[in-house]
Amino acid sequence: MTAGDVEIELQEQAVWIGKPTADTDELDDEVRRAISRAWKHHGLLPRPEGSNTVEKTSASLQRFIRDPDVVAWVQLRADGKCEACEKPAPFKRDVGSGFLEVHHVKTLASGGPDTVDNAIACCPNCHRELHYGKNRGTMKRDLFSRVHRLFKH
Repeated sequence: MTAGDVEIELQEQAVWIGKPTADTDELDDEVRRAISRAWKHHGLLPRPEGSNTVEKTSASLQRFIRDPDVVAWVQLRADGKCEACEKPAPFKRDVGSGFLEVHHVKTLASGGPDTVDNAIACCPNCHRELHYGKNRGTMKRDLFSRVHRLFKH
């Protein structure tokens, strides 16, 4: 059996079963399941069809009211360097400052305050890892040891 035969056989067995969704949490769960299935087949899955016509939905959402002075202070204090990985911001904004996002160490959703002693400036990769990464607990502990303004809430 050749590699091509194996791929054809896996294509016949493997079926993409994820359902399109506008819910970001549900989408994340579906993607995790699809990746898990792909690993079981050593990544040899058929190319999914996708959709040429993408539907829209409307939704009501709640957002936290943030203090722009806190965001600005944290970003200026970081001076263009991610406070998580300590590398320079990945690119410059059109105004010339480095692009960093503000992360609340104790999330606002968990009741964390919108204060400078609960926020860091970080690159988009570290920000996502702090929310979803396998090593987010270790990253958080490292932040407390390096960023001395952080207060354990």
